[in-house]
Amino acid sequence: MNIGLVKGRHEIPEVNGLYIFNEPVDPTDIIGINEIAIDHIKQLFSNPDEERSMNLYVTGLTVALVAVINVCRVYHIKLILWHYNRDTNRYFPQVVC
Repeated sequence: MNIGLVKGRHEIPEVNGLYIFNEPVDPTDIIGINEIAIDHIKQLFSNPDEERSMNLYVTGLTVALVAVINVCRVYHIKLILWHYNRDTNRYFPQVVC
């Protein structure tokens, strides 16, 4: 599954409009960010028979990224982060262990 972190920060064709955070978030509201991450990821992986892996296209906002990493760890979701390389205009992967 390809998904972006925060909608509106960067255009990412690979995610087809699918983001964890669809609305702007207050970076100081850690509890709210965690709740959004939990709710959205639980919806995305509601089918127990589905493969539990996510390609997450990172758009900045570190507190949101940490929330997603934490939720994926709790729910045993394999997570690969995709970071943008300005020199090549492409994304490159980083596996979260």
